[in-house]
Amino acid sequence: MPTNFSGVVERINRDYPHLLQTNTHAACGEFLQRVCREPECAAESVGLLSKDDGENGYTYPNGERGSVDVIAWPNGERVDVIASAASAPAPGGPSWQVIPPDQWRPHNVWLDQSSWPLFDSGASGGGPTPAGPFTLAYGWFCWMTAWADWPDESQDNLDWILAHINPTVWRVMLAVEGESHNAAGQPDVWSEAGVFIDASWEDRFKRMCDQALELNTQLHCTVYGGRNQTPTHDDRCRFHDRIVAACQGRWAAIRSWEMMNEFKVNHWTADEVRSAGQDLASKLPAPYKLALVGGWEYVVVGIREDIRFDLSEDGVLTDDTGTVVVNAFQDDSTLMRCYMRVGIAVGQPLGADGSTVEIHLDNQFQPVGTAADDDNGADSDNESGGDDGS
Repeated sequence: MPTNFSGVVERINRDYPHLLQTNTHAACGEFLQRVCREPECAAESVGLLSKDDGENGYTYPNGERGSVDVIAWPNGERVDVIASAASAPAPGGPSWQVIPPDQWRPHNVWLDQSSWPLFDSGASGGGPTPAGPFTLAYGWFCWMTAWADWPDESQDNLDWILAHINPTVWRVMLAVEGESHNAAGQPDVWSEAGVFIDASWEDRFKRMCDQALELNTQLHCTVYGGRNQTPTHDDRCRFHDRIVAACQGRWAAIRSWEMMNEFKVNHWTADEVRSAGQDLASKLPAPYKLALVGGWEYVVVGIREDIRFDLSEDGVLTDDTGTVVVNAFQDDSTLMRCYMRVGIAVGQPLGADGSTVEIHLDNQFQPVGTAADDDNGADSDNESGGDDGS
């Protein structure tokens, strides 16, 4: 059974709605290419399904001919992802229909399009609204423990979160405990709500991934919330092996990765973060990257504008679909917007004689930030409406 990438199909349709509304052969071809190139699908080498000249299909500008509605895997698995494809002027729609093996035609095979250019059908409408470098994730750190130990309360919490916030990404912890936070003998909630690396860890992790996919959402996985369960580098490497093994068949649930939470509180060292990141990065399939680690000693950060607050009694707060979440005037509420401006740059060390000193960094990592940053620094405007996101 192929990995369920229905969430990817829905995402492409949401970002490029004009493709299936136009629903020409070329528009469907572009839609399929975009699905195949999403990170989750690319990690499993999802491609197109070949078609002969006498069959219904679309001939791409490079002369290759493929199905207008099916994606395929190298092992032969195939799924119909467009309902009523190429039936313009009637629109098509996103679908997820697994094609059983007894309906496979031997001459229709997996077609690798990863090296092709993305062929523009002219129907994409310009694509999605450009996004900033960050996606707000809703933090539910103890998900793996909560659903195992308190399923009824967790369901109540989930119902409320979906009704009021409806996040697309959840920030979750893969290993966290309370020992390092415990002070003066006071009880620490993490001793009960912690995520422990025990014999049930794999089952709880897989269940979390499956739940995220069922909700058409993804996970931002923070690997470590503390150091006590994995005190040595070898301990962390063995845990990374367990993580990667548990992800098999569930990569679509994982959007992104973060190594260590609360660097200072948990007494991590820069070398520990870097070595753990290098090990996990070497085991993750493309195109996952761990970009926010590296040569911290060369980073310069400056506050360009202090934290500012704006209040509004007649503003409207909407979610990413345009649905009104809060109408301050009607709800007799006050909205507060908090923001600050930060400048960040990677410095260029100079020798005693004024000559440039070369910076040596592992090429798997960016110095700090993402590949979009340059040596001249980057500005970041960070806004937040509360403390539920991370």
